[in-house]
Amino acid sequence: MQQRVQYARSAYWEGARECMSLRIALSPALSTGSMDRQTAIGAWRADGPAAGCPHTIARMAIQAGSYKLGPDNATLRVKTGRHGAAAKAGHDLVIEVKSWEATFDVADDPAAGSVSLTADATSLHVLEGVGGLQALGDDDKADIRKTIDKDVLKKKAIEFTSTSVSGGDAGLTVKGDLQMGGKSKPVDFVVTGDGSSIKGSATLNQSDWGIKPYSALFGALKVNDDVTVEVEGTL
Repeated sequence: MQQRVQYARSAYWEGARECMSLRIALSPALSTGSMDRQTAIGAWRADGPAAGCPHTIARMAIQAGSYKLGPDNATLRVKTGRHGAAAKAGHDLVIEVKSWEATFDVADDPAAGSVSLTADATSLHVLEGVGGLQALGDDDKADIRKTIDKDVLKKKAIEFTSTSVSGGDAGLTVKGDLQMGGKSKPVDFVVTGDGSSIKGSATLNQSDWGIKPYSALFGALKVNDDVTVEVEGTL
């Protein structure tokens, strides 16, 4: 193990020395203001000599191993927004998934890692509603849950299986297939961690899975098509 760590450190610094031209390569674009720093770095690493440099691997402080996440050590939440002429009457919802399990396999080589997740579509509970003309009551939250079960997810399986994992400065980019509402579509998201915790988020368009966003008041109040899914936990 110690030899592996020493090798990783040696490879990191060797790659860093070979890629010192980063600042030189970025200088023209940054000095003229034609490109912001992150865009310039992304373009330089994708097409320039920094492609494949060891120091571009994700700066993840998570040790290699297999990690289990679920309600006992993490949260999985869905956040919605709203629009329409009567948007002020509605709420932005924070919905928590109460029954789910994820496996996060971390490898020394990010490409050898994998992520999988399963969730009970009937276990979504409304935690809170932001905005609105009046606060959400327990009956309101119960009605929303019934709508999710009957019209949105229809009690069908929710499963995610990664197809690739890659490293980057922002974290690990995970790509895979998400099955929801009886339909499977590709998604991608970034996972970050500091050695003791992990978090990630993805933005999904409900219509991509054949889900019609909820609407009320004859269409004057509508839930946004895009929703944000967030996971955060301890390792």
